[in-house]
Amino acid sequence: MKTSSIVSLVAVVVVVLGGAYWFVQRGPSVATPNYRPVTTTVPTQPSSATQTSPAQTSSSTSQVTAQHVGTSSAATTPKPQNFSVQASDTKANLTTITVAKGTLVAITFSVDANNTYHGGLDFRSSVVNTGTILSGKSKTISFTAATSFVFTPYWPSTNTKKPYTISVVVK
Repeated sequence: MKTSSIVSLVAVVVVVLGGAYWFVQRGPSVATPNYRPVTTTVPTQPSSATQTSPAQTSSSTSQVTAQHVGTSSAATTPKPQNFSVQASDTKANLTTITVAKGTLVAITFSVDANNTYHGGLDFRSSVVNTGTILSGKSKTISFTAATSFVFTPYWPSTNTKKPYTISVVVK
């Protein structure tokens, strides 16, 4: 085989592999949201980060409620609601988010560097997906709460579901 044929073949392989890598690494776009008040259930863990809203603690979960003060939810524009999810291969610190219909919700997913496979996690739902979030990195997604749904985390490289979910309950 001629040297120029080998060089051409190698160039084609490099371009194909580079395109495949780019396709796998790009993330999906997110929806444009509206907003309303939010109630969040946060599992309590001795070393977990605390929310900045007032919390009411039970034996296994903390209830975090953000209140909007106004005369009518239809007459006022509530503030956007932000949440942080710390996740690993086996668990997340936040498993249920409850919001009013029409709420602008922003969730920052942070993937634990120590307890997550180096390929990271991909949080998928019927409403919005995060795309791949590498171990030790984070990504924020936004959406308008219209219907309830569930985020399911996956290992992106093998499409393997992880043993927990994160529910978004819309009331």
